[in-house]
Amino acid sequence: MPDLLFGINNSKDKLKLLIEEYEIYRKDLLSEKLATSLSEGAWSLADWVFAEQTKESDKGKFRIDLFSQCPSLLIMHDIANVSKHKVLDRPKASIKRAHKHSGAFSQAFSKEFDISCLIIEMEDGTKTYFEEEIENVISFWKTYIK
Repeated sequence: MPDLLFGINNSKDKLKLLIEEYEIYRKDLLSEKLATSLSEGAWSLADWVFAEQTKESDKGKFRIDLFSQCPSLLIMHDIANVSKHKVLDRPKASIKRAHKHSGAFSQAFSKEFDISCLIIEMEDGTKTYFEEEIENVISFWKTYIK
């Protein structure tokens, strides 16, 4: 296979890039652009790992196994696929809306306050923070990819 990526040759390299992008995001937790890019990178690792590390021939089954191990990947899947295709034909996470919330307090305050943040609202009414979801995924990939 030709070397078509700039220094990205395997899933470990791809994870290293994801972590580097995450460190940039940590300096600007309200960046929707960086959050979208992180979602794409976090989700694309599934294809890299599938190609390199699995004996499984059924990619769908492999993904279901990943989702059971890291439910935050469901969110990354949906955000990444909407970013890529505009339309999400097979949603996994039941996201109602992902958006920047302008709170009355800065991020220096705890989440018990009305802080500015990137929020993911689910169809069941629950809300989660993008920052927490991407941290879950990166932690998962660090453990999974050795």
